[in-house]
Amino acid sequence: MSETATDRRGRRGGGRDARRQARATSAATSLPYITRNLEPFDILSDETAEIIENNAETILEE
Repeated sequence: MSETATDRRGRRGGGRDARRQARATSAATSLPYITRNLEPFDILSDETAEIIENNAETILEE
Protein backbone atom coordinates (compact mmCIF):
# COMPACT_ATOMS: atom_id res chain seq x y z
CA MET A 1 0.00 0.00 0.00
CA SER A 2 1.07 3.52 -0.55
CA GLU A 3 1.42 6.15 2.15
CA THR A 4 -1.70 8.00 1.05
CA ALA A 5 -3.80 4.89 1.57
CA THR A 6 -2.53 4.46 5.13
CA ASP A 7 -3.15 8.14 5.87
CA ARG A 8 -6.78 7.75 4.83
CA ARG A 9 -7.22 4.88 7.26
CA GLY A 10 -5.99 6.97 10.14
CA ARG A 11 -8.21 8.94 12.42
CA ARG A 12 -10.26 11.57 10.67
CA GLY A 13 -10.40 15.11 11.94
CA GLY A 14 -13.59 16.64 13.24
CA GLY A 15 -16.58 14.67 14.31
CA ARG A 16 -18.08 14.72 17.77
CA ASP A 17 -15.03 16.14 19.53
CA ALA A 18 -14.74 19.01 17.06
CA ARG A 19 -18.43 19.89 17.46
CA ARG A 20 -18.12 19.74 21.23
CA GLN A 21 -15.07 22.00 21.13
CA ALA A 22 -16.84 24.46 18.82
CA ARG A 23 -19.82 24.65 21.18
CA ALA A 24 -17.58 25.15 24.20
CA THR A 25 -15.60 28.00 22.66
CA SER A 26 -18.46 29.89 21.04
CA ALA A 27 -20.24 32.39 23.23
CA ALA A 28 -23.99 32.65 22.91
CA THR A 29 -24.83 36.02 21.46
CA SER A 30 -28.25 37.44 22.15
CA LEU A 31 -29.91 40.65 21.17
CA PRO A 32 -30.49 43.20 23.92
CA TYR A 33 -33.96 43.49 25.36
CA ILE A 34 -36.25 46.18 24.07
CA THR A 35 -36.24 49.20 26.33
CA ARG A 36 -39.48 51.04 26.82
CA ASN A 37 -39.26 54.80 26.35
CA LEU A 38 -42.87 55.56 27.30
CA GLU A 39 -43.94 56.37 30.80
CA PRO A 40 -46.55 53.97 32.26
CA PHE A 41 -50.07 55.34 32.37
CA ASP A 42 -53.37 54.19 33.86
CA ILE A 43 -55.92 52.94 31.37
CA LEU A 44 -58.69 52.84 33.96
CA SER A 45 -59.34 55.29 36.72
CA ASP A 46 -59.60 53.98 40.28
CA GLU A 47 -63.36 54.49 40.18
CA THR A 48 -63.74 52.45 36.98
CA ALA A 49 -61.59 49.63 38.33
CA GLU A 50 -63.70 49.55 41.50
CA ILE A 51 -66.93 49.33 39.46
CA ILE A 52 -65.53 46.39 37.47
CA GLU A 53 -64.42 44.66 40.66
CA ASN A 54 -67.84 45.09 42.28
CA ASN A 55 -69.58 43.75 39.19
CA ALA A 56 -67.25 40.75 39.12
CA GLU A 57 -68.01 40.01 42.79
CA THR A 58 -71.74 40.26 42.07
CA ILE A 59 -71.45 37.76 39.22
CA LEU A 60 -69.43 35.35 41.36
CA GLU A 61 -71.98 35.51 44.17
CA GLU A 62 -74.86 34.56 41.85
